[in-house]
Amino acid sequence: MKRILLITMIACITAMSSIAQAKSYRGFVEGGYGAFVGSKTGSVLSLSTSQGKMFGPVFVGGGIGIEQVWVKNESYIEGYISESDWDGWIGRKTFKGINVPVFANIKGIWEDKKISPTFDVKAGFNLGMVWGLMGEAGAGCRFDLGKTALAATAFIKGAYEEESLVSDDPKYVEGWFTSIGLKVALEF
Repeated sequence: MKRILLITMIACITAMSSIAQAKSYRGFVEGGYGAFVGSKTGSVLSLSTSQGKMFGPVFVGGGIGIEQVWVKNESYIEGYISESDWDGWIGRKTFKGINVPVFANIKGIWEDKKISPTFDVKAGFNLGMVWGLMGEAGAGCRFDLGKTALAATAFIKGAYEEESLVSDDPKYVEGWFTSIGLKVALEF
């Protein structure tokens, strides 16, 4: 009889802990578009997912995404001209490529109203066309739809390309790629 009671208690505790874990689990699928600002011209189209747990109003997790990037490299030299102290830039070349950002994610989610503010911070590493560190910060609104929610977030993202963009040739741009844009996230 004691064994049956012990097994029943263990089963109940396991079931309760799995229900508690299921309630704190959150997942997000985000789609977004951003335009480069600063010294680079171009745009980025992205799709990503974040998975993690809720700790009160704060989500902590990790994620991965895929981005299609278009960069107009204005410093590309096509027929470079040098006359005494004057250097001229001729030509412009557009590069297209794929990025795969891998990141840690923290979100502030207030769930007590139909429409509530949110914030989102991501930090990680970009693999692909722009290979290096990345960070993203955003703020927006969350719309409660019952069992799920939709969030619209304005963001600013920076990715640091340590090496040259596509070549070891110093004619190509390198440095920070900064974009601003809008993301829409489906929460489940």
